[in-house]
Amino acid sequence: MSIDVAVLTEIVTRLAEAVGAVERGNLRAGGVIRERRCVSALLAAGAPPQGCPPLRTQ
Repeated sequence: MSIDVAVLTEIVTRLAEAVGAVERGNLRAGGVIRERRCVSALLAAGAPPQGCPPLRTQ
């Protein structure tokens, strides 16, 4: 039994797309966690903690 090259290429392409989607989701979730931590600390202490972006003043 053998697999056609076109079918195997399609499977590998779909797998790569799925891996990319998971990676983007993980990065987005990490960004949301960081944002919530920074905002919580900012509201509690009045200053962003270390590792958070500095406040922008206009």
